Amino acid sequence: MPSNQSAIFSLYRAFHRQIRVLPTEYLRQFFKIKLGDDVRALLQTSDRKLQSRKTKRVRKELQKMTLANQGNTEKFDHVLDLAYGRKGKLRWELMNYFLKDPGAPQPDAIIPAVPSSRPPVYSPELAALLTSPRAHKSSHLTPQALETPPTMPARADPYSEDARLLGPLSKRRQVNIRWRFFSNQKKRIYPPLQVNILEKTASGELQPRTDVDAVNRAGIRELGMQDIGVYEEVLALARPLTERDPVACRVRESLLEGSKSSLSPRFLQRRFAHLLGRLPLLTYSPPRSEGNEAVRPDPREGKYSVSLAPLARHADLKNSPARMEDADAIDIAWFESAQQADRLRQEAAKQQKRPRAER
Repeated sequence: MPSNQSAIFSLYRAFHRQIRVLPTEYLRQFFKIKLGDDVRALLQTSDRKLQSRKTKRVRKELQKMTLANQGNTEKFDHVLDLAYGRKGKLRWELMNYFLKDPGAPQPDAIIPAVPSSRPPVYSPELAALLTSPRAHKSSHLTPQALETPPTMPARADPYSEDARLLGPLSKRRQVNIRWRFFSNQKKRIYPPLQVNILEKTASGELQPRTDVDAVNRAGIRELGMQDIGVYEEVLALARPLTERDPVACRVRESLLEGSKSSLSPRFLQRRFAHLLGRLPLLTYSPPRSEGNEAVRPDPREGKYSVSLAPLARHADLKNSPARMEDADAIDIAWFESAQQADRLRQEAAKQQKRPRAER
């Protein structure tokens, strides 16, 4: 066996030992498949320099997983991000489900004689994600930014003052700016795993559904991990350890069954709660029917909204009113006493500022 193949198989065995220590079955299965793909790619690479670079990349991933299994927070988050499509190849596979909108009419070409100069089309799912702070890695966009990118110069408007002084902006530049903005923004969002559909029950209440039948009834597209239970597993592992619900406790225990991990349950609960903060929940609200149940409304008239699970840990949710507990009698009394103390201090300061003659 050549020395390079021997080194690859040695790396494979070391990686496989770390995979067996991962805490959940989903993580173990995901990285077994990923490791098999990576090793096959190494063995099929004939260029020695390229093979060396790929081997170095796999070795770095092994180091990260080793640290993750030892309790390194940053590296464990990296492992979760790869397995749940927050980064890497799986992320782009999840993104492909809503980057295009086959049902939308094609926009007019910016350059009439060039069909490839059509501006990008933002699907309803993608538009909802781009304009929501819950799915965006940085600052989210406004709906107006989807119509006209903020990077577009004012000269694009032929009636603007800049266009009058400097001349109109080139059509080719307009095409390039729109597509560059589209390409940059799609890299800055977290793709959802599935879509929730709000369906009316017999009692008239709206109930979220994720099964494929509900998606088909709504007439929309299902997403990459629709109704396979991956998101529900993350929810179960992110539940507080102090929760007394016996069903939730049994689900968590079953997910961690057979694990050889030495990581504490509290560490895992926190990491999966932070993962929920990077898993936006896409919800579709169907359009209202106008009394005639036989006429099916156009699914494109429905609306998408983006939210996070109540258990999610997210920077934007740290001080939000939804995450704060209701004030009880003790809190109100403390608040009123603090206000009274502030008023007394302000009155004392005013007394000290008065001239002596007035006293």
